[in-house]
Amino acid sequence: MEKTPMESSSLEAPPPVTLSSSKRRRLRKKAAKIRKEYEAKIEENMKTVTPATNSGEKSREQIKAEREAKKAAKQAKTKSKEVVPPLEPKPTEVVAPKTVETVKEDTETVDKSREQIKAEREAKKLAKQASKSKGKAEPPQVEKVVESMATVSLSESDDKKKPTLSKAERRAIQEAQRAAKAAKAAPIKPTVTKAKPSPLKEKSLSPVKSEAKKVPRDCKIKLFSHLEYTKGNPNILLNGTLHPAIIQLGEQYSKRTIVGSNARYFAFLNAIKKVIQDYETPPNKEFSRSLEVAIKATVDHLHKCRPLPVSVMNGHKYVKYLITQLDESKPENELKEELCNDLEIYIDNQICKAAQAISKYIKIVDGDVILTFGCSSLIDYILKHAQSEGKVNFRVIVVDSRPFLEGQELLRKLVSYNINCTYVLINAVSFIMPEVTKVLLGAHALLSNGYVMARTGTAQVALVARSFNVPVLVCCETHKFTERFQTDAIVYNELGNPDDLVVSHTCKLSNWQSQHKLVPLNLNYDITPPELVTAVVTEVAVLPCTSVPVILRYRPTEIGY
Repeated sequence: MEKTPMESSSLEAPPPVTLSSSKRRRLRKKAAKIRKEYEAKIEENMKTVTPATNSGEKSREQIKAEREAKKAAKQAKTKSKEVVPPLEPKPTEVVAPKTVETVKEDTETVDKSREQIKAEREAKKLAKQASKSKGKAEPPQVEKVVESMATVSLSESDDKKKPTLSKAERRAIQEAQRAAKAAKAAPIKPTVTKAKPSPLKEKSLSPVKSEAKKVPRDCKIKLFSHLEYTKGNPNILLNGTLHPAIIQLGEQYSKRTIVGSNARYFAFLNAIKKVIQDYETPPNKEFSRSLEVAIKATVDHLHKCRPLPVSVMNGHKYVKYLITQLDESKPENELKEELCNDLEIYIDNQICKAAQAISKYIKIVDGDVILTFGCSSLIDYILKHAQSEGKVNFRVIVVDSRPFLEGQELLRKLVSYNINCTYVLINAVSFIMPEVTKVLLGAHALLSNGYVMARTGTAQVALVARSFNVPVLVCCETHKFTERFQTDAIVYNELGNPDDLVVSHTCKLSNWQSQHKLVPLNLNYDITPPELVTAVVTEVAVLPCTSVPVILRYRPTEIGY
């Protein structure tokens, strides 16, 4: 078989290159020349580098020697300053090498000079003070300084006799020196109080102590610092663009003249109607967009006055939904009338007709004992409707709690309806619960996870009712349903004024601001878990607590939330 040229090149090594003798000689000569040139360059570099390195080594040695000389000069200066006393300079003498005894003597002389300098400085200060005091001599202080100098000299002699001291002796000497300093400072105090700086110090210090007692502390606790706190009279900068009805409503919210989720909801929608009726669109702007901005400003103002309930927030969402459905081709007056009519229908459906539907779902039988907590407008309507029919006889137990005692208002209304009532405080719930057949509770909001947000104390009443196997019915309209969810009262709540917890001046909480570690906590709402609630009665149907998401999904287009 004959191999191809590619196979032969891949298998066999290439043939060696053969050079003639003349070419080899030339290459050798060139290599010799290159070597000689390279060696010559190396020698030249070595010659230029070696003197520089020698000079560099010499300079380093010189630098080290100069540094050592400077250090020695500094040490000599410091030693001369320490050894030579400032008042009695002595000529320097050549001294033999020091032993241990001479070193000890030098240290003692250094201590003497320092103590003498301190004593002389104190004497000069006292002399200056005596000259400033206009003839008021102070001989006792000078005598004390002299005595102290004498004691210093005696102590120095004692130190020479006893060079080594124990710890106890050193402590005793230190205490004696402190006592001597305190004795020196005692007679100087009256002279300092007469000087000008002292009244300034007293004036600057005294108000701080007095203000610490007078200025009220922050009523928030660290755990609840994220919660909003509303004062009775909030200082809010009012805008000139706000409607007078909104300003009045904000004052009523902040002063708690309008209380209750339904009452605040009804007042808000009526105020929005007035805003719409009196609104005038600015030039070059659309009615719907400018109106939406104005309503948002009013809602922000009301929220500053007091945090808005869920019902008001849902009402605001519905108003925005109505504004988006407006036909811009119509004139402005017709749009205003359309909005006001829609709001009236919405108020009638969500408050009046909803209460009528809920009252039909609740069945009250003869001999029923109904327990309710606080004051709920919906519970009031249900009981009034049951009494107006006149077919059944029932009794109502009104449970109330501080600080607002809202149950008293419900009690007055029920008595005016000729309903047999009993009024107790929340601490007596467990004693009266065995008589109860039904528990009707109002709600501030119903959360999407089934928890009920209501007035503080509602969860306690529901818990006691569950322990006695009494059914708990929560009466709540659908405009109080919200997509927010929480399992405790800390995530979202409203802080009340802690001064509302103070009953009278004789109460122990009357001076809580002066007590550093005492901060009263006044939460307006609590959270009741769905396990303690038998059912939720709405205008739609009697539902379990867990059906809140279904209602929110069922009515998004009609209500707008």
